[in-house]
Amino acid sequence: SDGEIFRKIRLYHRVNDQEAQKRWWSRLEKSKPKDLRQLLRRPSIAAGFDALIDMPGLWAKLQLGALHRLLVLKCDEV
Repeated sequence: SDGEIFRKIRLYHRVNDQEAQKRWWSRLEKSKPKDLRQLLRRPSIAAGFDALIDMPGLWAKLQLGALHRLLVLKCDEV
């Protein structure tokens, strides 16, 4: 799922494993890499997601393709 891919990318980012990050980035389809890059450019929102990263059960329903609708609001309160 998108959520598990996101979680793995952030876990490997945490330990600075760039090769593993690239492998997980390559699993994203269509415009989802762009959506994820937009999210990661918002440090306060990314930090909110990262605070939950150690809870694997939360990520199954995350849809990266829907994030652009939220990010365009430019309302970064977490």
